[in-house]
Amino acid sequence: MGDSEMVQIQLRRADDLGRLLAQASGDYLTMTSTVERYLDVARARSTASLTLLKIAGTVADESRRVRAVVAEVRDIESGLAENPYDDLRIDHTPYDSPFASDEDAVAAAQAANDAYRRGDLREFTRLNELWSTEGAYAAELAQEFTANDVLDVLGRYDEVRRQIGISVDARITKAAMVNVLQSLSVASRMGAVVPSFNELADEIDRESAGDDPRRYKPLAYLFEPDVQWSTSFLVEAGTRFVLPANRDVLAHGGDGSLYALVGDGTDTRALVLDKIAADRDASAAVLRNDLDELLPSRLSYGDSGKALGKVMVSGTSPDAAGGSVRALEVIDWVGDHRDLQPEAKAVLGKVAAPYLGSFRDLSYKTVPLDDPISPLNPVRAQAYLDYAAETIQGRDDLQDALVRWSDRELGQMAAAGYDASKLQVIGNVAGNVATGRYRGGLKIAMDVDQSIKDEKKVVNAFVSVIADKLEFGLGPVATLTSSELIDRGYAQEQLSNIYARDASKQLALQGIMLDTLAVQKLWQSRGENRVFDSLPPPAPLVAPDGRLRTFGELTDPSDQVAMRRWLNQLDAAGVVRLGSIDRGSADSGVGP
Repeated sequence: MGDSEMVQIQLRRADDLGRLLAQASGDYLTMTSTVERYLDVARARSTASLTLLKIAGTVADESRRVRAVVAEVRDIESGLAENPYDDLRIDHTPYDSPFASDEDAVAAAQAANDAYRRGDLREFTRLNELWSTEGAYAAELAQEFTANDVLDVLGRYDEVRRQIGISVDARITKAAMVNVLQSLSVASRMGAVVPSFNELADEIDRESAGDDPRRYKPLAYLFEPDVQWSTSFLVEAGTRFVLPANRDVLAHGGDGSLYALVGDGTDTRALVLDKIAADRDASAAVLRNDLDELLPSRLSYGDSGKALGKVMVSGTSPDAAGGSVRALEVIDWVGDHRDLQPEAKAVLGKVAAPYLGSFRDLSYKTVPLDDPISPLNPVRAQAYLDYAAETIQGRDDLQDALVRWSDRELGQMAAAGYDASKLQVIGNVAGNVATGRYRGGLKIAMDVDQSIKDEKKVVNAFVSVIADKLEFGLGPVATLTSSELIDRGYAQEQLSNIYARDASKQLALQGIMLDTLAVQKLWQSRGENRVFDSLPPPAPLVAPDGRLRTFGELTDPSDQVAMRRWLNQLDAAGVVRLGSIDRGSADSGVGP
């Protein structure tokens, strides 16, 4: 392993891999002897035994390499050696080894506990490194640790953590304390009996007077090592520590340094939130609390809201328990307040992505098309999009989500038949997203260059948003009139009629292009839906490979007219219902 590479390893599985490779090498050697005896008897000419011997040697070499890596990482984690790697990640996921029984694991846990109690931390760490991911081991060891024992572990961890020029003994002590936490966290995820966060906090309450939440700061060390606790443990940490700490910060004028660790200044609230974010259900449960005590920028998280942003994405996921409800609450809150730290603000596009179908205007709420959080208020939804797009990451995430969502919905429509009312929802959502990206982009530009307020620059910015929408390809402005587009710009700016006329022409063009794209998708499934049997397209509209040409491919004006007339016929026959048909003139068709 090189000094600058990222190393990720599950020690017990890696150790078992080394054993399995060693066994395989031995099996190949046994097979080599058997083959040689058969060759002697058969008098056959063959290099099979030599080949098997080479395989056995290669597998043995690989076994030695794997076990050398395991030994090196174990020495690092146990404190016997310093860590030379930029990024070493050791996975402590529960794992039952085929080389060990539950009885062996329980005996190892009892031996490890004896070593810990007599102060032999090297032996304790050695046993824990070997067995900590075994469920039976973790459960047995956890039974021996009371809340007071855990607080003692955290105290010893704090003491060695703050040492400068840490000695070998101190490094071993720190590693041993981390090993205790790793085993307890494994046990907690298994549902074994482990002191809960509330029990640890209660123990602190018994030892200290007052109700200052800062007395719980040492409990943050439970979350500093690379361990993951159970959902209930994480939820208790959020409600018993993070939220009271946030109320304390707000009461002190937003002084987040109150909860910084001595030494490196790490924000203890951010430490806890980062671990909560790894558990969707825990994240959702924490987001159920008063968002005024969790989200505002004046809470001054020391990581600029990065861990909070992770919790927001995790807890609003459709896969989280109550995730869609939490998403609605977060979107409403952000739409009303528009007040997050930078790193939390940057994830708003990711939060919105699974629910994009609900970011539609009120008039489209009755259309039966993907609306996962239907109570979403359109005014708050647009305010959320505008705010989310004030970061480059948010703009990109919204656009990526829009492309994926609209492509999925169009594909589903193509199989069932084309209905322009559903397509108008896609256009409306796309228009809202593009409007948010326009306003957010304008805000970014104004922050960089105050002269962007000049009317000419605003007009150019407005025209560019039309181009931005056209570039999207699905025609997101097709359902918006030119006056609606202007209204969606900054109301205080008066755009000239020439820009309105240009927008109107673009709208009409986009309408026919959008309808053509949808009919093209329906054409791809013509063998199943049979909707074109009575009204096949004119020959010039079909490419040599059988694909229906898009409107943009039709460079000959006569072919464009043929396309419009054919679409009119489809609509009149009830095969499809198009959004670009001029119903006041059934003869003339669509378009400008």
